[in-house]
Amino acid sequence: MRRIVRFLLVAALLCGATWGLWSALHGHGRQLESLIERPGALPWLAAAVAVDAAGLVLGALAWRYVLAGLGSPLGARATARVFSAALAGKYLPGPLWNVATSVHLGRRAGVPVSRMIGTYLLNSVVLVVTAAVVGMMTAPSLLGVRALWLAPVLLLGAALVWRPGLAATSARLLGRVVRRPMPALRVDASRLRTAMLLECVSWLVWGMHLWFITVVLGVGGASAAFVCVGGFALAAAAGALAVVVPDGAGVRELVLMAALSTVMPPPLAAAAALASRACCTVTEVLGAVLVLLVTRDRPRASTAGPSPSTERAQRPSADLR
Repeated sequence: MRRIVRFLLVAALLCGATWGLWSALHGHGRQLESLIERPGALPWLAAAVAVDAAGLVLGALAWRYVLAGLGSPLGARATARVFSAALAGKYLPGPLWNVATSVHLGRRAGVPVSRMIGTYLLNSVVLVVTAAVVGMMTAPSLLGVRALWLAPVLLLGAALVWRPGLAATSARLLGRVVRRPMPALRVDASRLRTAMLLECVSWLVWGMHLWFITVVLGVGGASAAFVCVGGFALAAAAGALAVVVPDGAGVRELVLMAALSTVMPPPLAAAAALASRACCTVTEVLGAVLVLLVTRDRPRASTAGPSPSTERAQRPSADLR
């Protein structure tokens, strides 16, 4: 039975990765090719890929702290494997595959199912709230003086940093809405606070890939950088909320184009949104596949049980280093 489950999960992840790459590149080859052919484009696009990957690493660290805050710290290898599998699974419709892959690989790493589900729900709240806070950077460009009406978002972010237990309460409410009740788990406020701060930094770094793309398109400057970072965070949050669409395809682009259109013509905004989708998809899919290959379980050389020293070395670390 375990082999069947593993086969189905692997097949689903491969399908999701293939679909993600195909949907990002299909029918847009000429537009992406024209972007790459622009003078001096390659260094900027390489920088976009690099900061995109750095944002993913910071996101993985934030997820690790959320899980540790629920009482199950994981080592770097197990964290990379579970997080990468969830990345590949998000290209399939609905949150089911994210949960299924996380639960399956989490159990193999010694994390109870209840904590994996709790981590999924709690991390979802952290993602959306921190994205909304960072997205405030683009609110003045989109809304002008009406952006003051969004001040409660900043207050909410400050409240969650001050009282991280509110995030856990929000996760329990979310669990009731999606009919995946979150068990009454004890949350370490310090680690959850660290996770939220790391997630905010992740959005700041991750969104810079879009600014590098706009530089290639001939638009630069500090104002464009603020719009790119804030607009990307808002667009990613909107895509995450559209759970029935694989990786928020279409939803994310619409929000991103609306934000970018405040600093560039709509045709260039559409080109930047397309290039951002391609950059993120290629980085996420290829990065996830590479991590899963590097961290895959290797067959044991013998059937003898591990020595006490080996068992201690393989035991998940009790801290977050």
